[in-house]
Amino acid sequence: MSKLEHKIAIGIAAVLIAGAAALFLALRANDEGRPRLVLRGYPGHVRSLAFFPDSKTIAATGNAGVGLWDAESGQLLNIEASLNKYAGAVAVSPDGKKIALGGSRSDFVLWTISTGMMETYHVSRGESFYKAAFSPDGKTVAASVLENAACSIRIWDMETAALLHTLDEKAPIPIPFAYSPDSSQIAGGGLEVKIWDVKTGALLHTLKGHRYSVHSVAYSPDGKRLASASGDRTVKIWDAHTGSLLQTLKEHRERLRFAAYLPDGERVASGGADEIKIWDVKTGALLQTLKNRHGYIMDAATAVSSDGRFAAAAAVVSATGTAVLVWDIDEAPPAP
Repeated sequence: MSKLEHKIAIGIAAVLIAGAAALFLALRANDEGRPRLVLRGYPGHVRSLAFFPDSKTIAATGNAGVGLWDAESGQLLNIEASLNKYAGAVAVSPDGKKIALGGSRSDFVLWTISTGMMETYHVSRGESFYKAAFSPDGKTVAASVLENAACSIRIWDMETAALLHTLDEKAPIPIPFAYSPDSSQIAGGGLEVKIWDVKTGALLHTLKGHRYSVHSVAYSPDGKRLASASGDRTVKIWDAHTGSLLQTLKEHRERLRFAAYLPDGERVASGGADEIKIWDVKTGALLQTLKNRHGYIMDAATAVSSDGRFAAAAAVVSATGTAVLVWDIDEAPPAP
């Protein structure tokens, strides 16, 4: 064998070994339920996350403004640093054209992505916003508001910006909430789970059963079920129309911050500081565990894409920065 042939052979062998090693690491990462992507580049702490309706883009807000990433490639698309005061809440409108934003002692605004135009909704000085959501029909927008140590959910009309209702004005902690798929109800967490009528503001049900505060609520795609995740480390599944308890899921080791139904209505994702679990709602079986080894997952900074493929969470990775972790749910291994 000539020296040239020898070098070529060594080169081919090196490529094969490197490829095999990369494949091994990819399979190992997949087997362990690790994130598919770790999105970096945000120069601050992410406080809230949301997927665009088409599941192709992730929006984040924090003390460095609004960041946008491509959910497939992980490419950082834009950081709008001028919006840095709206660090508490983010939501994307059903048509993907507007983002709702609110922060600590800030206004509550709608930002039109293409033009940069801002619509300011009436608020009082000293208020802070911890959660935002558009109704699925695009007619109203709501926010969880803390003012003078009392929290409420406020609902505004999208066309007129008129305040329609203020729900539960005396809650001592920020209220996580979710619209029902038909936009007729809002369910809120806190010390108890409550369900209100969006049109009238009337309280329909109070769901009792958790031992600690509820940090997240989510409706099933058909609106018949409601999932609640609590500091007592359980997820409870309720009948959204009668308020009866149907199922309790309890495999988590830490207090829960997040719950979301997947589009098939048969699975629920729930998460704490170190992992996200996927459950079979009917049987209560644990299906998958998405593991986090990158940092501490932030409160309220977790989301599932509307197509059910991706789960994303913001994790504190240093004293000055946050990474957004993205898992591919379909590719995650089954739970042992």
